[in-house]
Amino acid sequence: MRKAVSLLCALLFLAGLGVMLYPVLHGYQGQMESSQEVARLKQQFQQEQGQESVYQQLQKDMQTYNEQIYQEEQRGLVDAWSYQQSPFDFAKYGLEEQAVGYLSIPAMEQELPLYLGATDENLAKGAAVLGQTSMPIGGENTNTVIAAHRGWKGIAMFRDIERLQVGDQVALQDFWGTLDYTVVEIGVIQPDDIDAVKIQPGKEMLTLITCHPYPQNTQRYVVYCQRVQEGQAPAEHQLVLGQEQHHIVPSQPRIEGEQWVQRIALGAVVLLLGGMAVLLYQRKRRQQANNTDSSKKLMNQAVLWKK
Repeated sequence: MRKAVSLLCALLFLAGLGVMLYPVLHGYQGQMESSQEVARLKQQFQQEQGQESVYQQLQKDMQTYNEQIYQEEQRGLVDAWSYQQSPFDFAKYGLEEQAVGYLSIPAMEQELPLYLGATDENLAKGAAVLGQTSMPIGGENTNTVIAAHRGWKGIAMFRDIERLQVGDQVALQDFWGTLDYTVVEIGVIQPDDIDAVKIQPGKEMLTLITCHPYPQNTQRYVVYCQRVQEGQAPAEHQLVLGQEQHHIVPSQPRIEGEQWVQRIALGAVVLLLGGMAVLLYQRKRRQQANNTDSSKKLMNQAVLWKK
């Protein structure tokens, strides 16, 4: 009976430990997969540098697409379902690639692979360009709108987007080079506010978007970035959302609080496991000592019996 109770307690402890460690382990695995994909893309882009790109036709078609949606005033952008659509099938270009590039955000300490179309599958792997917005190749009259989760099963993604401030840098690396952007405006919009993510005439923009506030996700947090040419300062920016967006209820304190709770819980688990290991070791040593004493007593009794 005593052994059964001990076994049950051990199983319950392991189950609780598994529940506690799952987000940490899953997040670590997801972050590793994302980092490996970015490393693969970096190596590929470096190998192809200076060579005639096999993606020239894709680039031309993307340029045509960007011009088309601008001229049509993005009529296809009618609801959230539009975001999932990807107008390009890489297989038609003889490519097996899934990611079109990667996004680098130093202020968030994040590098994320970039996919076309905000499907559940793509958003589970990294960041995604919303359908019916500009393809990530730059150019006048473009606004590439990129979405990512506000944290996903332990993976950071755009969780710490509030660390970005006006003037911070964001870089987009794709098959054709690096596009550098500067943050020019930050705000909060409603999920159905399509006009807030449309192309701004004459501008070359990139917009980051994620859920807000954390974790209710009833609104969308947007960061507008403007293209910066090498050696030039960003052009004057006309606010997209207006002055009222200066008052935003922050979520970062709650996010950082959760991270501290996770660190404390993980530390407690490590201490608990360490304590259990010490107790088991001491118990084993006592058993060995008792067994040794018992053996000595038996040997002494045997000697006395012979005498």
